[in-house]
Amino acid sequence: RKHKFGLNMQGTCTLRGKFLDVSIGHPGSTSDYLSFITSPLRYKLETSGFLAPGLHLIGDNAYTNTPYMATPYPATTGGSKDAYNYYLSH
Repeated sequence: RKHKFGLNMQGTCTLRGKFLDVSIGHPGSTSDYLSFITSPLRYKLETSGFLAPGLHLIGDNAYTNTPYMATPYPATTGGSKDAYNYYLSH
């Protein structure tokens, strides 16, 4: 469509920016969600005990809430959901 080639790269990093995982397995036109659900990282995250208790990933609205990933509430204006989104983004 844009007469260029692209790849969808998804990286997972620590709070300090240290990369823990990188996945480049789909063309650039693939949605982030599809790239993630087919990534080796997703299968590892669904393995019991892979993440230490209380740890989770933070994703944007392209992903869904799961026991291992926190995502923001869509279209909130005020209230506890808006406060959650604020703290999640910081």
